[in-house]
This record gives sequence, structure tokens and C-alpha cells, in this order.
Amino acid sequence: MNPAAKKNGLIWLLLVIASVWIIVTAPPLENDMGQFLPSAVTPQQALLLDEISQGTGSRLFLLAVSGGEPAHLDETSRALKQKLSKTSHFQQVLNGESLIDEKTRQLLFDYRYLLIKTEITQETLHNALQKRLRELTSPVGMPGRRYLPNDPTAASREILTRWASNNGAVETRGIWRSPDNSQILLMLQSNYPATALEQQATAIESIRRAFDTLPDHERLKLTITGPPYFGVESRRIIRQEARSMSLYASIGVALLLLFSFRSLRLLLLAALPLASGVLAGTATVLLTFNGMHAITLAFGITLIGVAVDYPIHLFTHLRHGERGEEAMQRIWPILRLGLITTTLGFSALLLTDFGGLAQLGAFAVAGLFAAALVTRYLLPTLTPESVQSNPFERPVRWLFSAQSPTRRRWAIPLVILVLSGLTLLLSSEQLWEHDLRRLSPISAETREQDQQLRQQLGEADAGRLLIISGTSAEDVLQQSEQLESLLEHAVKKGLLSRFDLPSRLLPSHRIQLENRNLLPDRNSLQKDLAQAVAGMPFKAGLFTPFLDDVAKARKRAPLSFEQLESSPLGLRLSAQLQRKPDGRWRGLVPLTGVSDEPALEQLVERADISIAYLNLHRDTSELVGSYRDEALRLAGLGGVVILFVLLFALRNLSQLVRVTLPVVTAVLTTAALLAFLGEQLSLFHIAALLLVLGIGLDYALFVTYTPTSDPAFPATLSSLLICNLSTLLVFGLLAATSVPVLSAIGLTVLTGAVFSLIFSVSMVHNETHP
Repeated sequence: MNPAAKKNGLIWLLLVIASVWIIVTAPPLENDMGQFLPSAVTPQQALLLDEISQGTGSRLFLLAVSGGEPAHLDETSRALKQKLSKTSHFQQVLNGESLIDEKTRQLLFDYRYLLIKTEITQETLHNALQKRLRELTSPVGMPGRRYLPNDPTAASREILTRWASNNGAVETRGIWRSPDNSQILLMLQSNYPATALEQQATAIESIRRAFDTLPDHERLKLTITGPPYFGVESRRIIRQEARSMSLYASIGVALLLLFSFRSLRLLLLAALPLASGVLAGTATVLLTFNGMHAITLAFGITLIGVAVDYPIHLFTHLRHGERGEEAMQRIWPILRLGLITTTLGFSALLLTDFGGLAQLGAFAVAGLFAAALVTRYLLPTLTPESVQSNPFERPVRWLFSAQSPTRRRWAIPLVILVLSGLTLLLSSEQLWEHDLRRLSPISAETREQDQQLRQQLGEADAGRLLIISGTSAEDVLQQSEQLESLLEHAVKKGLLSRFDLPSRLLPSHRIQLENRNLLPDRNSLQKDLAQAVAGMPFKAGLFTPFLDDVAKARKRAPLSFEQLESSPLGLRLSAQLQRKPDGRWRGLVPLTGVSDEPALEQLVERADISIAYLNLHRDTSELVGSYRDEALRLAGLGGVVILFVLLFALRNLSQLVRVTLPVVTAVLTTAALLAFLGEQLSLFHIAALLLVLGIGLDYALFVTYTPTSDPAFPATLSSLLICNLSTLLVFGLLAATSVPVLSAIGLTVLTGAVFSLIFSVSMVHNETHP
């Protein structure tokens, strides 16, 4: 080995060691699909993205237990709630039973006259006492009879009704149940953000352990859904699919290379560029982004089907008795031009505001450069001089000697290009996928179960809400109170059926003080009470505690968020009144039964408060659509740059057409075929089409630089065939995965690689390259 080769080997070894060290010391892989959401540009987009990734709904588990008799299921619900409440993983565990313990009930009772408006006059007292008397004498009896001496107006009952709302869930015997009475239902609020998958996995395991300790749990069936569960399950599926896909792909490519070159040494050498590319791509992403998504790594593994092309080209172009350096010098200008143009295409992803897509771009650029440089400077010195001809070379030689290339072959891809363009134009309305939920590897059956549980628990319309922004809790609550009359007007007009305001749970200090000021002094109240109770069979002095409580309420300071925050009620209040890390506050107003969204939005726009209307599904789709358009624009810009690079390198317009026509045709035909088959395209299809672009350029450049009159032509065509087969192996397996993102990439590249080879070969020619 000459000194230059030793130097190259030493540099490679040091870079490998550095990459391994970066990978070993890096944090675990990330699995949050929010990485593939765009960055916020407007305040409303910031609200939207924050709600998707950090909102209360993102920490919600939904549970269903079935398989037992109704009475047994009731006991199961209570036992499961008790066990889960004792763990440290959940802020609250709800099964339909009241959250309000005795201490909290007393707190609300003490503040009842500040929390609701209560006009206490002789007339209102008389009417209230008549109602209490009818309740006392009814067969059902009076609810909360023990509170009568303190609360003859039943103000505390109204407060408890507000807090005890179950959002429309079906409730039987105090337990949430499905409408057909076959399941008991629970809602769990996790302590962790949805992105903390390790902690969420531990929480899920605690649910399963608690269930397994229930009596007769073998006869019961537990169903878990919700965003945290979906995040953990997605991670498991992605990891499992990535491991199995990489194993099968490696075996498939290894067998193909062994069949093609019949040399274990060449097989091991072919693995060097691939391993170097994966290491370099991983280390680059970790250094640049301080972490890496699991999908990025899974996509990077697909370099097996691309980076291995470089050593295949080297091995197939080796002539008998020729050194590797000599063969590399002949093909390096083609490899170099293909490398530059391919990485220019992927560089467009680096300019996007999608963290996940930017990672894909960085991985591809770094990985392909590393694989190409290892092939160029390390592999030739290790390649043996005697390499057997591959079994594909003789059939290729016979096939092209039996027919004469025609100058009109360019017409075939040109016609297909026009037809593909028309297909895409006619499919433009349904061409793009906007629903991010369909990118999840979670099965349609599990998503359907989640939707059913949400409907049964009154959570089906959680995607529509108003968000109030303020500088303090008091600011948000006052704005919420201003909003109430507007929303009541919207309900009367039929624009929606129901809404939930944070100020209904906790009025602002201003309203509490107004309510306090309405309370009469003790002497006035005592006179009014005496006249109101006259003629009724209540004992004298029965309502003295009522007089004492009103007197205390007149001196009581308003109830604050901090007082409720540490109580069980604070958990529910925090779902609608939130303190953000930047010190600002936010109020969430869930809307149910929205029937006329445009009219409701117009009504909200006229409100003189800091409020935003969000339809999470619609607004996310629009946001993704806008960034998809940006990605297309950047990809188009990259295409123009590639065109100029090719024109500069080829310096011949006819050669430029011969290179670009099959590539453009392959890309557009792939997209058109996917659209024709009903496959809606996403941002990941764009990334995959960039990979098709790179593959097509590789094929087209080799065909263009090697006319049929060149002795190396059979070797060139056979190398392209082997490269194509390796790509089909890898991306065929990827297309079969259950992860939609990986499947989309696999199906796109699989189809594009076939078209790239067909259209490139259709452009073979007799002329010698200038």
C-alpha cells in the first residue's frame, strides 16, 4: 500500500472513531412526530403547534375495560381508579365519580357567595325557602340536607354542579360507561408531556400492572388509547420495523452482491462505503441538531440501496488485470457529477423549517459524500486486480448487440412525460395528503377505537377551541367573562351547541368582589330572613349559621388560582387556565357541536379581546400545505441549480437533454402513477422523489458517458442493473412496512428506480461522448 493510501486509511479510521464516539455519547433517538411539524411563523401558528405538542389533550390516556357483568365492571372501575391514583404517573384519574373530596367541598362551600352571583332579598329568600320545603317533603328528599342551615339558597349546589360536569359522558351508577353498558371508561391525565416517551412508557406499564392485579382480570379486556399511548406505540413499531427492515435488506443486498461478484472480499469491501455513510450521516445530524429522530435513522439506513451503488460501479468497471485506482479514474468524473447533483437536490431539505425533514437532508448529504469519498480514496487500494465478470454482463452484451439504437428513442420518455404531467394536473385537488394523523404507524382499528372512546366520553370535538391570551390569570378570566355573552349568542343562533369557559369554574377577582358587594349586612339580612320564613315550619334560629356565613363572606378575599391549584379541582381548572413557561397565561375554551364555522369565526373576530379560534385538524392541514408549497419551491430551485451544474459539466445541449429527460420523466411518472393509484403525496414523498432524482441522474450520466460503441458499455449497463436490483430489494422491503412515512418513501423510490432505469436505457446512443 503506497503512502497516500496509508494516509487515506488513517484519516478514514480517525473519522470512524470520531463518529462512533459522537453516536455513543449522544442522547437516545427521538420519536416525537412533532419534529416533522413546521416551525411557527405567526402567533396563531405558535398557539396551534404548542397545543398539538404540549396541550392538555396531548397528555390524555383513554381506557376501556370490557368482558364482565355490569356490577363487576363497576367494582373494576373503582378498584382500577384507586390503584392508579396511588401511582406517581398521573395528575388525575377519572372514572365518572366525583373529584371533590371533603376538604375541597368545604373550600367551595366557604366561597360560594363569591363564586356565583347571589341576590339575597326578602323575596329571593322566601322563594328559596319554599323550594327547600318542597324538597324536604318530596319522596326523593332534599339533596345536601345537612347544609340547609348554612345554605338555604342552595348556592353551593350550583357550584358543585359546574365542577362535577362530565362533558357529556354516559354515566351509570356514578361510573362512566359505554352506551351499550358493555364497557367501563376512564380518563387519565399524565404528569408528563406527550414527547416524554420513556416516562409515558413507564406510565403505560403501570396501567397494565394495575389491571393485572385485579380479580378475574383474565376474563377482562383492557383497551388503551390516547396521544401518549400512540407516541409510545409508534416508537415501538418504528424501532421494530427499522430493525427488521435493515436486517432483511442487508441480507438481500449481500446475497445479490455475492451472486454478482462471487467474492466474499468484495462483499466486505462494498460494506465500507455504506457503513461510513451511515456513521457520517448519524454523526452529522447529532452534531447539528443535538439529537436525531428514529425516522431519520430509518431513512438513513436506506442508503444501503444507494451508497452501495458506488462500489458496484467500481467492481463492474474493473478490467482483467487492472488496478482499482485505474478503474476509479475512468468512472470518477461520472460518480462525482452524480454525487454533486444528488446532494444539491437533498440540500433543499436543509432550508425547510421542518426539523425532521432538515435532519433527513443533512443525513443524506453527509452520508452520500462519505460513501462516495470512501469509494474514491480507500476502496481502490483494497480492491483485488482479478475480479470475475458479473453474470449480468453477457446477457446485456447480447441484448444490445441484437438491436441497433435509434435516434428517435427520446420520443418515448417525452410522450410519457407529457401524459404524466397531465395526470398530475388533473389530480391536483386530491394529490396532497394534509392529515398528519395518517402518517402515524398506529393502525386504523386503534384510531377508530380512540375515536369511539372520545365520542362516548364527550371528547369528540376537542379539535375546535378558542384560546385566550393574557398577562395574568386575572386578565384571562376577565376576558373569558367578556366572551360568555358572545358565545351564548352563538348557541342561540345555532352556531355551536356547548362551550366551557374557565371563568365558569373560577370567576375573576373583579366578579368575585362584585358578588361580595351584593351581600347584605347582618342586620338587614336578619330582618329579611325573619319576614321570608314567616309562616313556614322551620325552627327558630335554624338559619343562624347562614347569617354567620354571609357575614364571613363579606370579609373574605377572592378565591385565587393558587388556592385551587393544589386541590383536585386545580387539575381540572389547569386544563382550561394555564401558566406558560414565558410567564404569560392562556385560557382554553373547548367548543362542542360547531355547525357553522365561518359564521362563528366572524363572530369571534369582532370580539374586543385577545382571542384566537383554532380548528386543530384544519389549521394543521393548512400549515402543512403552506410548508409543502415551500418545500416544492425549494426543490424546484434545487432542480434549476442542478440543471446549470449539468450544463456547465456537459457543455452540450443534446447531452443535457439526454441526461435530464429520463430523470424528469421518471420523477413525474412516479408521482403520476402514485396519484393514479390513489396514493396522496406528503412531504416524505417529496424527500423520496429527491432520492429518485439522485438515482436517475446516476443512471442517466453513466448511459450518456458510455455509448454502445464503448467497450465498457456492457459493464456499465450490468452495473446499473445490479444497482437497480439492490435498490429494489431495500425499498421494496421499506414499502412493505406498517410505518406510513417509511412505506411512502419505499413505494416512491421503488417505483422511481424502475422508471429511472427504463428511461435511461431508452436513451442509449452510438455517438462517442465529446
